[in-house]
Amino acid sequence: MRVERIKSGIPELDEMLRGGFMKGDAVLVAGPAGTGKTTFALQYIVNGITQFGENGVYVTFEQLPDQIYRDAKNFGWDLRKMEDEDRLRLVCTSPLGRRMGKHS
Repeated sequence: MRVERIKSGIPELDEMLRGGFMKGDAVLVAGPAGTGKTTFALQYIVNGITQFGENGVYVTFEQLPDQIYRDAKNFGWDLRKMEDEDRLRLVCTSPLGRRMGKHS
């Protein structure tokens, strides 16, 4: 039985995962600060939008939207433009459910 895979758009990762993530799986990215969790997640979302015609949602509990937009710009990713095109939704909230920032 062949399992359908979802490509990440990151060639080395897709190769390591034998074609991408298994369709329908939930994937948790965990690790200490500075290990690249945000960069990895944003790259996956941006690749989905730009390479595969997907839409994306990024939810954060800690970083403010302006930090995320700034850091993404360093990789050439214009998240604000993707939001304006209604391709991306950036949700910045707290574990208590209170939203932070004006673009949440």
